[in-house]
Amino acid sequence: MNTLLFLVSKTFYINVLYALILTIVLELLSLIIQREKNIKLYLTVFIVNIFTNVTMNIVLYYIPYKQYYLYLILFEILVVIIEGLIINIVVKDLKKSFRISIANNLISWLGSYLINYII
Repeated sequence: MNTLLFLVSKTFYINVLYALILTIVLELLSLIIQREKNIKLYLTVFIVNIFTNVTMNIVLYYIPYKQYYLYLILFEILVVIIEGLIINIVVKDLKKSFRISIANNLISWLGSYLINYII
């Protein structure tokens, strides 16, 4: 195995894992801020983020830099929709589900930005 390729791959996976952990922590904090008490909701947000966050970050890795932000916005919108629909399975209130999804993703995005680029 090429050592350089291994290091790039290892760094890539570490970055994906870091993004996932940061997103999950921030979205669970968002639920606490929103005073959500349904433990199934916390578990749902945790599990759905494993799929949406990892998938989005892997796909974005292959997007050319000039198109990155366009695809990032498109993927974030798609993630809000997917998460809102899945949260609705637990919450059973579509409007509340999308409010939760939007709030979680805004807090996650802003928190990640602050942590990664300002602090």
